[in-house]
Amino acid sequence: ANTRMPAAITTFNNLTINPSAGITVRLGAATIVNGDLTITTGTLNTSGSNFALTLNGSFTNNATFTANGSTVTIGGTSATPNIAGFSTTGELSFVRTVSTATLTGNVTAASLTMNGSGGTLNLGASLSHTINGSVTLTAGTLNGNSSTLSLTGNWTGSATFTASTGTVNFSGSGAQTITNTATTFNNLTKSGTGTGTMGASVIVNGTLNISGGTFSTSTSNFTLTLNGSVTNSSTFTANGSNVIIGGTSAAPNIAGFSTTGALSFERTASTATLTGNVSAASLTMNGSGGTLNLGASLSHTINGNVTLTVGTLDGSSSTISLTGNWTNNSTFTAGTGAVTFNGTSGQTISGTSITTFNNLTISNTSATTSAITNLTVNATLTLTGNLAMGSNTLTMGASSTTAGTSDVTGI
Repeated sequence: ANTRMPAAITTFNNLTINPSAGITVRLGAATIVNGDLTITTGTLNTSGSNFALTLNGSFTNNATFTANGSTVTIGGTSATPNIAGFSTTGELSFVRTVSTATLTGNVTAASLTMNGSGGTLNLGASLSHTINGSVTLTAGTLNGNSSTLSLTGNWTGSATFTASTGTVNFSGSGAQTITNTATTFNNLTKSGTGTGTMGASVIVNGTLNISGGTFSTSTSNFTLTLNGSVTNSSTFTANGSNVIIGGTSAAPNIAGFSTTGALSFERTASTATLTGNVSAASLTMNGSGGTLNLGASLSHTINGNVTLTVGTLDGSSSTISLTGNWTNNSTFTAGTGAVTFNGTSGQTISGTSITTFNNLTISNTSATTSAITNLTVNATLTLTGNLAMGSNTLTMGASSTTAGTSDVTGI
């Protein structure tokens, strides 16, 4: 059985749907509820005509709400309404101008547009929302809380996004724009089979998880800041972007990547550990109190300088090769790893801190590698290029060895 509501646009204050069992109440026109919408029994159906529904207060659903393809608008000025979950193939529009509306159930919609200057949409606690299209932040604030928001379209707009402890998942099968204005995410997931491309600089405070398709920083080389872990079981294209490893989270792991931009370490607490090979144009250690661990049995390539300003670089059991200069004004822990100088022009080893290497390889055969400070080699010194010590001291460890056919000069 069906009951149809008025066939003209109707505005209610509070609207309660409480028919006899088995009764469906259908909208007969666009409907505005200024107070609370409560579905106690039966079904509220927006009808096959997809009449728009505007919620200016709370929405409570203890029975069935069939939104079809209707546009649902969250508006009004009432204090902190709660909005029950729903699913529509139409749009979700947020136009509140004051206070916070909080979702209390999962929501599915064709798009989400934030256009309520002064209002906040809170995505709720530990919910999963699906936007089968784009998220557009025009005005107001979107607060991620601890929920997951998945979208198949683009994320654009310059309004406020508060990441909180939530997750944004780019799940589309086609091309997606990952923000067109500088944005901070908590967890950022790229799970869809398409390519997600940054349209502005991005900060990820939680985990960057690339599990499908391609995550690209774009050929505009937008800066990517990683304040937590990175996991990559698909494709990460860093182009020529500067990559910053920052944050204070406990012991993040960073998957490998390759960029023709700079790699900067700015963590101020705990140890970040590389779990894959990294290639970058330079490496700068500039995180007081933080440690970058080069990981286990990896091979990293720095096509430029390695500069240790503050913080600790831990070689672990990996190899780091550089074509530029090594400047150590901080702390280098050699571990059981190796450092290789393989440039094609003159290279220097300098700094206010004396560097102790485990394995040191000089393979620059085009020019001399020059020490501007004292050096220690604990394991093997391999020379296929020349090492010039000048007036500085080279100390070989008690069990160290030498290999290669080139020379150490100046000693």
